Amino acid sequence: MANARLKYGALYDVIDSSVSEEKESIFHTYIAKEDTGKRIFKELYTRFQADSSKGHVGFYMDDGKQIGILSQCQSMQALMLLASEFGLDFDDEHIIDAEKSNLTIRQIMDMVIEDIIERITEGTEENQYRFDASPYEKKLFTVQYSNVDTITWVVTSFLLALKYHATIGETCKWEKQLVDVISYGLRYFNDSFIESEAEGTSNSLNIGWNFTKDCQEPSLYYSFTVCECFVDFFTTFEEYLSYKEADRDFKMYGLPVDKNLAANFKKHQQTFEKLTKEGDRGYDKKTGKKLAQYDEYNELKMRYCEINNGLDSIENTFYGELEAKCKRVAKEIWRLAKGELADAFFYNDLHTTISEDEIGMATTSDALFNTVYIINILLDSGLDEDFKKDIEIARSAGDNEAAADAEREYNNLFESCQMAVQKAFRTYEKLQNNGKEYIVDQFLVGFNENFTVHRNLIKDLRKRRMRVFSLMPLLIHTNNVISEYLIQYPQINMRKYLGYILENRFEENNKSKWIWEKDGYFSCSNYYYISALGEFYAYYEKYESKFIDNYVRNEEYEAKIIKQTEEMLLSSSGKLGELEREIQRRDLEIKHLNELIQNVSKPIEDAVIEVTTEKIKQLFPEMLCDFLRNAASGLTVSAIDNTELQDEHTEFADALGDLLVAVISKQIYDAIRPATLSKDEQNIKYRQLEKHIRDDFSELLFNYVYAVKNSPIHSSQLFESNKGE
Repeated sequence: MANARLKYGALYDVIDSSVSEEKESIFHTYIAKEDTGKRIFKELYTRFQADSSKGHVGFYMDDGKQIGILSQCQSMQALMLLASEFGLDFDDEHIIDAEKSNLTIRQIMDMVIEDIIERITEGTEENQYRFDASPYEKKLFTVQYSNVDTITWVVTSFLLALKYHATIGETCKWEKQLVDVISYGLRYFNDSFIESEAEGTSNSLNIGWNFTKDCQEPSLYYSFTVCECFVDFFTTFEEYLSYKEADRDFKMYGLPVDKNLAANFKKHQQTFEKLTKEGDRGYDKKTGKKLAQYDEYNELKMRYCEINNGLDSIENTFYGELEAKCKRVAKEIWRLAKGELADAFFYNDLHTTISEDEIGMATTSDALFNTVYIINILLDSGLDEDFKKDIEIARSAGDNEAAADAEREYNNLFESCQMAVQKAFRTYEKLQNNGKEYIVDQFLVGFNENFTVHRNLIKDLRKRRMRVFSLMPLLIHTNNVISEYLIQYPQINMRKYLGYILENRFEENNKSKWIWEKDGYFSCSNYYYISALGEFYAYYEKYESKFIDNYVRNEEYEAKIIKQTEEMLLSSSGKLGELEREIQRRDLEIKHLNELIQNVSKPIEDAVIEVTTEKIKQLFPEMLCDFLRNAASGLTVSAIDNTELQDEHTEFADALGDLLVAVISKQIYDAIRPATLSKDEQNIKYRQLEKHIRDDFSELLFNYVYAVKNSPIHSSQLFESNKGE
């Protein structure tokens, strides 16, 4: 749509259908995130099997068209992102085609949830669940030994479903099962946590999680997956848990609770108590709508309490226990990695490091993935917030030395995370330029420990070569996490990373589609690319759009802004209005000054003209007489000096004669001008008169000169003798 596009100076657009080749710009054409979401949904829909007669209904993991719990959860979370972050309507059946009805996001979500519940409860007793690694592996996992990675995907997917229904004020038909599964998952994380007596003293990682219960050696990857799930849980109940954490810090350390946070909690608490007194929470059996409408805050608060055995707190809950374990892992990883995180890459145990050159000579390496896992564990667990809290506690206690130590730790964390992720990008780009990115590009889950309980299980899992991530979307996601929690200001590299997102789309017939990976669709990478793209939109709206005024505008809006600006400037209080009034004032001053000058100079000018005129009147006749007298004397002398008369007059005589002839001719003609003649006839008469006078004048002058030469008679006598003629 024309009004959904904007080109405005050096403005950065938001997304393009193809990557810009220009290094200085990100995109060419703005596409609203809702339009981008529709494009992604259209492509993702082609990876969804809706026909139950062909087997399970749901999303494929890859182009092999296998469906399992992992592919279902990864794609369901992508769908939820399209609705929550890209603004797609859950109930719109025309997202793909305005003329054709398709399944809605809600319908697809319901079908996927139903399939997941069926899979995890298959062959189990009540309140028991089995989380396999399908579509990779199904038979090798049991209720006792479920896949921790799968649990994290299921828990996050069900949290999103609960949040969605709380937001729209509608019950979820699987609400109890979703709550039970989430609660079960938190307990499983807590029960499968690996603890070591060497914590805090060993040179390698000795606490964390691995792929199931009863493992002895922690895995950096599985610890990352649990910490990611933990932060997803916190985000779901963030408004409620933020107050609870602040209240806990107040009770433990005396740190003040934010007033707005406390007021918000009190307001929702009063609403909850009021509605509870009016009746129990029920639903309309036909529509499923809540009869007693609690707000989203209280709906989610109740889900939190139900997940944690009805406890309205953080202490002594499954969530509180998981929080403590995640923080322990983060602190241990920071202890081991902080000295070299900014400069080196680590092996999985964090005991030894590997250089960039060594990575380039390897066949495969997880080193760059380990950097990603380390950073996300540190920030997901809130280590940065803990350091800030330590600074506040030390300052409130007057312990400046402890405050300085905590501040140094925070600054080290900030700089190390930022430098580490940039180092990972540079290393990947260097390998890519050498055609060796395959060394670090994919992460396959390793099962390296001596797991004594099920040796055959370990042996079989190693053969599966379970692919989890591609590096680039996870690396971009990590950079976005750093931007959100640590840097918190605009970054030019975000534009480059968006280029990576766009250029890694799936290609078909030399055309990029809106699904990922470049070498073949893969549901996990697809989810992380969509997530990174959503995070870019969020970053852009928060940090860049407000600074460069990049909102969808049309000409009418722009003209309106210009008009309003002009009116403001021209108003009585506006700058242009003040300037216009000053110009008008000065023009009046100049006009007044000119009038004063005119009033003074006019009398002087008139007086000068009058005096000059009088003087000319007095002097001119005398001057003219002198002139004629001198001229006549000159002519007379000249004529007398010549022994022979000359037919030709001097040049001066000719000029004087012409002057006198013209004067006499005009005077005579004006006196006798015939009024009945035409203009041409009058001109002819005038020329005849002028010739006659010229001829007579010459004769008279000749006679005068001749008479003077031969007999000195007075000139008056000559003229008198010719009067009759």
